[in-house]
Amino acid sequence: MDAAEPSWPLAEQRAAAAVTRSWPGGAALAAPDSWDTVAVRALLTVVLVSLHRRSGPRPTWGRVRWHCDSPARVRRLVADRVAHPGRLDDDAAVARTWDWLTRPSQSPSSGPWHGLPRGIARDSAVPVVDVCTGWAASLAAAEIVRERGGHQRHDRVRVIGLSDATGRHGYVRDWTWPMDDNAQTVVDGPPWYAVTLDPDGVQETQGLVLAHDQLAPGTDGLSWPQHPPSLDTVRRLTHDR
Repeated sequence: MDAAEPSWPLAEQRAAAAVTRSWPGGAALAAPDSWDTVAVRALLTVVLVSLHRRSGPRPTWGRVRWHCDSPARVRRLVADRVAHPGRLDDDAAVARTWDWLTRPSQSPSSGPWHGLPRGIARDSAVPVVDVCTGWAASLAAAEIVRERGGHQRHDRVRVIGLSDATGRHGYVRDWTWPMDDNAQTVVDGPPWYAVTLDPDGVQETQGLVLAHDQLAPGTDGLSWPQHPPSLDTVRRLTHDR
């Protein structure tokens, strides 16, 4: 497939697969008939189609993550795609979807949106592109980790090679990469991880950003959503011993 061939079906397929595989909390929460998944899937599809014109039929998830770093980047990307049309069938789908993504929402405090139940920014009339770009970025990041290998969100991990935290356990909450602004992608290699460490009897839960080589799989038998005891409980159990 080259840039002149239809890209919308492939982009839809990739976006739908990412939503199903990588939705926060698991596939069971990615209800196909919710406003949330429809909106994020549509946003990813438009980004993928727009990148198809620039970089070929399967733009990397690293490029998707770079462009989804802010709504402004998404707007610039898609504006360029709209200004340089290609196939009529793709153009019509992009224009129709982009109109919906950029139109202020009708947002009653209860009830469905366009017939769909909504959870993300439920009471907001802000356009989808401004509300859901962060969600699209998160799914793109999860897809990068699947391709490159590494710890997934909610993985149970143990800190190694960090003197003041070695041996502590916690959960991966998110990922981050340095950005290559010239290539408009994230850099090669594994991500850095935003990790929430358990209380250890002295410190309450603690958030750290750690490199891949500072983490190992957890060894305490816990897994999400089995949360560790509170700091008060840890202190009480420690005192009882």
